[in-house]
Amino acid sequence: MSDYYNLTREEFKNLPDGNLINFNKLKIEEVMIKIALCRLMGIPFVIRAIDIDDTLNKTEPLIQENLKEIDYRVTQEYFDREIKLLPGKEKRAFVEDFYKNLDEVLEQRREGEKRIDYQSIHRPCNLFPNTIEYLRELTKESNTDKVYELFSLFKSGYDVSLEPVTFNILLTHYNPEEESIVKFRTYYDYAPALDAIIPVRFYEEDYAENIEREMSNKAIKLIKTLELTREEFSRCTLYENSDRVRKLWMKLGGFSVKFLPDGYPYLCSRLTKEEEEAYTLFNFERMITSIQPEWLDYVDELNRYDRSHGIKSDNYMEVDEELASKVFKKSL
Repeated sequence: MSDYYNLTREEFKNLPDGNLINFNKLKIEEVMIKIALCRLMGIPFVIRAIDIDDTLNKTEPLIQENLKEIDYRVTQEYFDREIKLLPGKEKRAFVEDFYKNLDEVLEQRREGEKRIDYQSIHRPCNLFPNTIEYLRELTKESNTDKVYELFSLFKSGYDVSLEPVTFNILLTHYNPEEESIVKFRTYYDYAPALDAIIPVRFYEEDYAENIEREMSNKAIKLIKTLELTREEFSRCTLYENSDRVRKLWMKLGGFSVKFLPDGYPYLCSRLTKEEEEAYTLFNFERMITSIQPEWLDYVDELNRYDRSHGIKSDNYMEVDEELASKVFKKSL
């Protein structure tokens, strides 16, 4: 790692793709070393897994602009327009054909076709307000290099088990490898002290005719990559805009806080008087519109309080025991 750490900002940004992939692998390996030390010292570490697309960056509108230039027939605008015009029996075939074509474009399987410009999409001007500032503040406040200092104290006989250790990891889906490389190059530049970026291929399997593929599970990717136990994963929180992704995460026992890319909805006009009284700010405080560190701390505390007091919350749910038994290694 020392060779990479000695690079200037410009030298890092201009690293060849292969070197960036290697750099990120080393970052993940270092996280695993720090986790092993935390286990040895009895420190109940916490992991904050932060989504990138439509949580740090306003990605979806920019993806749609790119798709419109490549093939209008795979844009959301085209889908919304056409689906309304079709009779019920034709809708299913249209939906299947639409997503098949969309996957072809996103996975760059069409030869000679223009590609999505991920470098342009992940520029600072497309981030949500203060994202770089908040990322740097998060990683500065919870810099996990202190684990090494704590281990020195531990070896000297001190009890360091109450020391808080929080890992800040970006956990992001990608389609072509080019997309993940752009994210390594960009977000380590924005926040060099990030513990790691863990890329999750949107579909685990390669495309094959007549094979239906399922979206990869971010929770399983994190668990397998860092070899987490069930108890350790119960201390992990995902900050994510997608309800589908969040649900898969919570089924394995983790917390997940919903990010609202469009801000808090204005609901008063749609609620009855009784509903309006019940739908207080207290409900909204379990969602976020930025990754401001103080706000994350507050929502995390609410989550822990809810779980420990049996309060129902949209940020965690009952564990899918059948799935959990397959994912987590059995204790020896």
